[in-house]
Amino acid sequence: MNYLDLISLALIGILFLLILFPLTSEASGDWIIFVTYTIAIVAVYESVIHSQWKFITLITTSLLIHLVSDSCKVAESCISEYEASDFGSLEKYFTLYGLLHLIAYVSFNSETVEVFVPILVFVSLISVNLKLDSLLLALIGIVCFINLITNKAKYYIEDTIAFLVFIFLAALFYFLKIDKDVAENEEGNGLKRFFVYFYFLAFIVSTGIKKEGLIHNMRLFERLCGRNRENNIIIAQVVPSKTGYAKVSTETTRIDLKDL
Repeated sequence: MNYLDLISLALIGILFLLILFPLTSEASGDWIIFVTYTIAIVAVYESVIHSQWKFITLITTSLLIHLVSDSCKVAESCISEYEASDFGSLEKYFTLYGLLHLIAYVSFNSETVEVFVPILVFVSLISVNLKLDSLLLALIGIVCFINLITNKAKYYIEDTIAFLVFIFLAALFYFLKIDKDVAENEEGNGLKRFFVYFYFLAFIVSTGIKKEGLIHNMRLFERLCGRNRENNIIIAQVVPSKTGYAKVSTETTRIDLKDL
């Protein structure tokens, strides 16, 4: 575990305590919601390590849109033409697309996700306008969950569990915030900071969730339990055959990361 890993884990822990602080001091909520966005730094760090460049653009764009929106709604410092550009709707469109894209990436291979990106953009626009965004996310989430379970051998089980918990909580807090905005005609800033925290935490876990030769740099469960993740390496054994061809059998061995 290097110092960057320690800093990342420390930041995640400190931010979790900070988002709980406004429960005892309501006045602190307005500035803590902006501090919460620093978790995006860890998400970008993990994306760089795993060369997930498309995640970096999605994370930074999401960060920019939500910061601009919160600057206007919370800090009352709006950019010019904020209302004319209907930035509030843009935030809803892109948030739903971000959730759908993240779920699809985890559940399917990269080629499949690239094919469905235009469709995800289209259904995000339509469902938000028709106020069916929560239903759409639930339906696609169920389909992706079934696909994930049927292909569970391709994933690290502990990261999968963490991802499902984080993405569920992110979606839950986001739609609770929207309902509060509509029902009480006020901004659900408390719910928003919880959404931001779990939304970017889901990005952090998802970068190394698949068994594709990359070890998840966070390894949250192993570190909390004082263990290192073991990497499975396939060793091929060549056996001569009468036909002149080589018959290959495989066996799995484990190498502890701390020995590398």
